[in-house]
Amino acid sequence: RLNNQLAEAIADLTTSLELSPNSVWTLNERGRAHRMNGQYAEAIADLTQSLARSSNPAWVLRERGQSYRLKGELDAAIADLSASLEREPNSAWALSQRALAYREKGVYPQALADLTRALEIDASDPWMHAQRGIARRMAGQFEPAIADLTQALDMGKKEGWVYAQRGVARRRLDRLDDAVADLDEAVRITPDDGWIVGQRGIVYRLKGRYQDAITDLTRAVELGKKDAWVYGERGVAHRYLEQYDLALADLEETIRLEPNDAWNLAQRGIIHRGRKDFDAALADLTRALKLKQEAWIYDARALTYRMAKRYDEAIADFTRSLEAAPEQTWALIERAVTHRLKYDYESALADLNAAIARKPDSMSAWGQRGIVHRFMSREAEAIADFTEALKHGQESWVIAERGAAQRRVKNFDAALSDLNEALRLHPKSDWAYGHLARTWADLGDYAKALETIDTAIQLAPTDGEHLNQRASIHARFGHYALARTEHLRAVETAPENAIAQNGLAWLLATCPLDEIRDGALAVVHATRACELTDWKNANWIDTLAAAYAEQGDFAKAVEWQTKAIEMDKSSDPEFEERLRLYQAGQPYRTGFRRSEPEA
Repeated sequence: RLNNQLAEAIADLTTSLELSPNSVWTLNERGRAHRMNGQYAEAIADLTQSLARSSNPAWVLRERGQSYRLKGELDAAIADLSASLEREPNSAWALSQRALAYREKGVYPQALADLTRALEIDASDPWMHAQRGIARRMAGQFEPAIADLTQALDMGKKEGWVYAQRGVARRRLDRLDDAVADLDEAVRITPDDGWIVGQRGIVYRLKGRYQDAITDLTRAVELGKKDAWVYGERGVAHRYLEQYDLALADLEETIRLEPNDAWNLAQRGIIHRGRKDFDAALADLTRALKLKQEAWIYDARALTYRMAKRYDEAIADFTRSLEAAPEQTWALIERAVTHRLKYDYESALADLNAAIARKPDSMSAWGQRGIVHRFMSREAEAIADFTEALKHGQESWVIAERGAAQRRVKNFDAALSDLNEALRLHPKSDWAYGHLARTWADLGDYAKALETIDTAIQLAPTDGEHLNQRASIHARFGHYALARTEHLRAVETAPENAIAQNGLAWLLATCPLDEIRDGALAVVHATRACELTDWKNANWIDTLAAAYAEQGDFAKAVEWQTKAIEMDKSSDPEFEERLRLYQAGQPYRTGFRRSEPEA
């Protein structure tokens, strides 16, 4: 309706100019009507014609400057508004319009200076308080931005866009509940504003309300807000729900709209990583890093390298992340995890010690250090670390890890308590069920051990470690033929799993039943376990020695057992016992490998 009225006004003013072609007032009014109708080129033409004859050039320059700004010609806008201010230096309106042009150019200090000066001239204008709040938000001054926007609201500017801008500032300070409250009010007032609805979608995503985020962002698109950021945010929400096809479609559209944006490329790379397409993920993340060398993108590529088992490249990227953002702890912790996966426990401890020194209340740092201590068979230190971690947050994985460590020192009641609590918090943790199964096996309850590991396998049917553990439980209770069948199933299901390869090799090399053992096959699978771990796991090399002993090749058995002892950090007395057997020309026999390392 307003557009129709403006069109009629423009028609009337055009008729008037045909009758009085020299009327400056009519030119100015038609120029202003064109601006209000979004016809910026026509507005500029009328105002330029008026300027040559106007008795009030400051007003005309101000109007033309505003039209230039709305047309996106920011330098021309700033020039006109500056010329207007030379004539009328105390024009709060001209100052505020020039501030908007500076703000849109990203020149925030000048924008803030102009708006502050405008408010000194006229502090009663809530619109200018709100505009300064927006400039402060865009400049990263979130607390002052909130103060300005609150002032505008208190002065009666209770409009949707003001609430929305304050909500965005609160989001940037991680005050997500307050942000939702503001954006809820903004949507109530202005339900058909795609930008506002989309901003609420971002906050929903950050709060983990992914389906609500998708609903809002889809609504934003329907309202015509078909910007790259809307598709990108919706794609990220789909990714968190593991809806990778939908996520990828959104990011493809985002990149079509903004092909050289690092955030877009990195997010698509992370989606490819979720789909296990590591080559495509690395290609996108590498392209993103050529555009922006930001810590989070290095982190994303590092995690991709780690998932692809390219640990050295992952460590290099975490190091680059730390160089880009030296005060962070997250990359230190993740680099430590990567060192642990390489069996480089000392480097892992160094990183985790540094992380704890930097952030003593980091649950993750304490918990990860506990895992390293557990892998080094330092159960007392592990339990202490897990207990400290739980002072800073009750995460199920930390409780489960402490339960696993308690089992290793035969504190079975404590182990059962921790593992059951972990499962109460996270009922679908196959990992916790795996350790609970080990605890029941240690307590001699074969039925409960099998029932529990079967639950773990139901939750993660292709996990080679769970399948290996089921076989080990059968072996432990003397069901060797069934154990061999289950070990073969584990290797067939997860051929790249070192624990599964080692479990089969151990049974084939050391089982007390002659019909189960197969030294040649044991060597094949033990060798594969060592290859999968870059020959850095002493336990797997110990298995290889046992396999050679079963074959009767005691020279190689002694050679590899000696190597295992040199590598072993826990000084396992069983390693020495086996070495003495091989030196005496005797193979090793057992039904169950009690010292089998755990995930």
